[in-house]
Amino acid sequence: MNLRSVHVVVPAHDEEQRIGDALASIRSAVDAVRRIHPGLLVSTTVVPESWLLDHVRLAVGHDLVVRRVSPEASEIAVETHAEWGRRHSTGALHVHGANLGFRLSGYDTVGGFAPVREHEDVLLVEAMQRHGLPWRVGTHVVTSARRVGRTPGGFARYLAVLASEMDGQARIRARSAGATHLWR
Repeated sequence: MNLRSVHVVVPAHDEEQRIGDALASIRSAVDAVRRIHPGLLVSTTVVPESWLLDHVRLAVGHDLVVRRVSPEASEIAVETHAEWGRRHSTGALHVHGANLGFRLSGYDTVGGFAPVREHEDVLLVEAMQRHGLPWRVGTHVVTSARRVGRTPGGFARYLAVLASEMDGQARIRARSAGATHLWR
């Protein structure tokens, strides 16, 4: 399987404040590699300069590379970021369109993205796995910790729910410590 080209898809929706950094990081990654492979990256994700090169190396012999993401630590509470880390350190597969790469041939084999409002990334990965296409877990990037996203149930919603859970736990701990004056 030879890689002849890479296409980086950057769907953008209300990301004006972060898209410049995302595009600049992609330009640096493109400059660092000469051979290319299709991929999906959201406009709130900033990638390391080696991102495309790492992806190309990982993609050899694979139709799909599911790469890890984590939310930008400076954009969420310390407790929420720590809980994210605990929940995502188990080795279980977590699919995020913010860092997903696939061969166009594999994408075409499964009929592409399902015409759904959300979770099209998860459905694509599941379809490629059902078809027995070779895949692997890849490198890591940091993406926006925004709580309002393109869809009602995607990554942003997950972070909003996680933050709410962490806030609720903090309130319970504070109440049990006698600090009820914080919530009047």
